[in-house]
Amino acid sequence: MLIGIPIRSFATAKERLSEHLTPPQRRELAVQLADHAAATTSTLCDVIVVTGDREVRQWAQARSLPTLDDGGSLDGAGRAVVDQRGNAAWGVLHADLPTLSIADLKAALAGFSDRGCAIAPSWDGGTSLIMSRGSFHFAYGPGSFQRHFGQRPSAAVIVRAGLALDVDEPEHLGWMNDVKLAR
Repeated sequence: MLIGIPIRSFATAKERLSEHLTPPQRRELAVQLADHAAATTSTLCDVIVVTGDREVRQWAQARSLPTLDDGGSLDGAGRAVVDQRGNAAWGVLHADLPTLSIADLKAALAGFSDRGCAIAPSWDGGTSLIMSRGSFHFAYGPGSFQRHFGQRPSAAVIVRAGLALDVDEPEHLGWMNDVKLAR
């Protein structure tokens, strides 16, 4: 399975954390999270980084990860992965999951194998992972899990902390206590 990991930019990452982290700290956090997501995912799947940012492309190249243009948005990143794969299996995984584990990905892959589609909600009703094949209409943003699940109501719903706990708001930084991110 090919998993696309959308990464917009390290330089402007995590702006909602700006009251608690400096720009260099936010950039470093974004790099650490991306390293963790890519390293964890690549143990089980092929990974492609989906971005329109030159620095992110350089980061991916330094890690021998191929890249794909994101079309300027998160929805565009998902479409790019689907277009790359055609009818073959694909996945889109968010990069800001500090507790993501191999066990989380194995659960998602098992759900995909069983149902032909797996979708993981984030804690706030968003979508942190979709695995499917063929066409799909991406509709990220608040409440996206319901929109995505509505397209594939027979999908396996994967509810696991490693897939649900993303880092978007200052209070989410506490989820990273005692988590050693891959480097």
